[in-house]
Amino acid sequence: GISLLIILLVLRYEFQHWNCSVFPLLGVGITIVLTLGLMGFTQFKLTTMMVLTPMLLLAIGIGHAMQVTRRFTHELHKNHDVEDAAFKAIRYTIVPASLSIGTDLHGFFAISFVDISFYKAYAYFGIFGMATLILTTTTLIPLLMTVVPPKLGSREGTQRHWESAMGKGVTALLTGRMKWLPLALVLGILWISAHYAQLGRGINALLAGEAGRSDPEVARIQDEFDIMPGAEKGINYPRAAFKERFLLGELSGNGEVAEISDLNEFSRMMPGAITANMVIRSRNGVLPPCGEDSRDSNDDRIIGADKCYDDMEDPPQGIFNDVVVLKALSDFEDWLRQYPHVGYSTSYVQFLKTINMMLNAPAGEAPMQHMNLFAIPTRIHMQANRYAYADPDDPDYLPIPNATVQFYNAMLVNANGPGELDSFVNTTTWDEGVIVSFINTLDPVETHQTVVAIQDYLRQHENDPGMDRIRVGIEANEKIQIQVGDGLRTIVTEESIPDGKAAIGGFLGITEATRDVAFAEWLHAPAMTALTVFLMAAIMFRSWSIAFMLISLCFITLMSQYGLAGYMTSIKEWSANLAFHVQVALSIAMGLGIDYGVYMVSRLREEMQKVNADWQRALRNTIQTTGSAIVISVVVLLGSVIPLMNTKLANTWSVSLYVAEALILDVITALLFLPLLIYWLKPGFVFTVKR
Repeated sequence: GISLLIILLVLRYEFQHWNCSVFPLLGVGITIVLTLGLMGFTQFKLTTMMVLTPMLLLAIGIGHAMQVTRRFTHELHKNHDVEDAAFKAIRYTIVPASLSIGTDLHGFFAISFVDISFYKAYAYFGIFGMATLILTTTTLIPLLMTVVPPKLGSREGTQRHWESAMGKGVTALLTGRMKWLPLALVLGILWISAHYAQLGRGINALLAGEAGRSDPEVARIQDEFDIMPGAEKGINYPRAAFKERFLLGELSGNGEVAEISDLNEFSRMMPGAITANMVIRSRNGVLPPCGEDSRDSNDDRIIGADKCYDDMEDPPQGIFNDVVVLKALSDFEDWLRQYPHVGYSTSYVQFLKTINMMLNAPAGEAPMQHMNLFAIPTRIHMQANRYAYADPDDPDYLPIPNATVQFYNAMLVNANGPGELDSFVNTTTWDEGVIVSFINTLDPVETHQTVVAIQDYLRQHENDPGMDRIRVGIEANEKIQIQVGDGLRTIVTEESIPDGKAAIGGFLGITEATRDVAFAEWLHAPAMTALTVFLMAAIMFRSWSIAFMLISLCFITLMSQYGLAGYMTSIKEWSANLAFHVQVALSIAMGLGIDYGVYMVSRLREEMQKVNADWQRALRNTIQTTGSAIVISVVVLLGSVIPLMNTKLANTWSVSLYVAEALILDVITALLFLPLLIYWLKPGFVFTVKR
């Protein structure tokens, strides 16, 4: 509501007529209603992520609506013919609008390939909304003006003092001795952005080659091609959903967001706020039960123990009946509990160690006084603690380790109800179980370090006794049965983690998988958007040089976005680092940046034709008309975006922040830097005058 009111008032000030204020909002409003209607028709919920769609459509659409409205009022005051004004408004804006909307649309299109369901939905609805803007703004608004035209006596067509002053001032700057200032400003922005994104450190790490891989961070940068390591791509999920503090609350005295403060309090009370689940299974699996055909008529076994399992003759199957495997898992858990970012861990191994301590503590003494018995009863352990295991009548006797743990398994199954142990171990096969660790950090850098440390431990110890019999996690093409309602559903996994790394589940696994998605897209999606912009600009303007200039604007905007992400990372503002929920802004910001450049190039060409290639006059006229419209558009867009920053929702706030930063930079580059490039390179598209 606040955004719409700001937009309405600015439009009323700019055009001095309610028709010219209401019709742009009406056109964009129709696009938003159509998009929300499609959401309702497809029964898609308006989630915290999807609420960005109307905001972005408003921000993008209002800029195009203002350009066509400005052109209509300009033509109307020239010839006082509403139909001719509508025709020329559409004629002169349809090409730049198509190119601009096309680049904006590709920003959503690039997002649609990200393998996250709500990303895809966000992209699909954005594509639909953007596709309607040509009809609801560039076409519909001039047609509405022909039905209810502005009064000819109104001031829409007059040049305001600030517009004239801006045209003269900018022209004097870009054609005088101070024309190097915009270039210095752009270079300064690029340098600051590279500094916070740590571009230099990323390049040095990539150039270090094999010799530099002794440094784990250098190896990570090389493996992930993290050329800007200062911009963290991992995610802090709670902070991606909610901000830690918000402005309106600060003004009222308490800016804390309850959801985050409660989570922080919970984290202090518990050993960890998120879990890391590791599925443990044997590498070879278990043998199928022997059937009736496994014995002959004399009841002699004819199918060997290597083909099927006979519970009457064969020793118990499963890795959880093997003391060597259980000792390896116990060592793994001991390592986990000592790792700084693991608050606690639990598994079926803890049950076995507990019952071992309780059953073997000397009679009459508290088991807790013999914590040395809280261990897996291996042969080495029993020999070191003979007082607890030796038979008084036979001092040389020690229990058989495998038989001991199998006895403990039977006791635990009988002591618990049906299914009570199944959360930790499969008591049917004894061949699969799970280790659950509680992670005491949500910091995206530390969660990634935890995943890497666990995977490194498993890789370093994969050939140790016991560890050589297990595999951790789920691999590609596995069939897994999951409970759906009252029945079971079989799913087939699609991908494995590369390089043979263990797949870690739980919320830590989700966090790491999201980080992988972010790394796959943080360069790819903007690169595809830039390629589309370049090709569309080259085709529509028939000029390679113009296409390169517009791409340079995209690069400046994109680099500043990476710099902003680097700054947010440096202050640990995890609501706005370069996580996947923020990356949606990158392609959108690039699209917004190209819009103003397209309109400036088109108008410069038109003015150069009118004034017979007089550069200063063409530039002044362009700044006074299209340039002033761009400034008003940015003011309107900022008015629609900035109120959205006063929210608890982190994704809305972060995307608003990135879009606002891009808008401010885009107007600077379009008005001050692009004209310099055009003047220095003198592309024929602008400087060739048709006789």
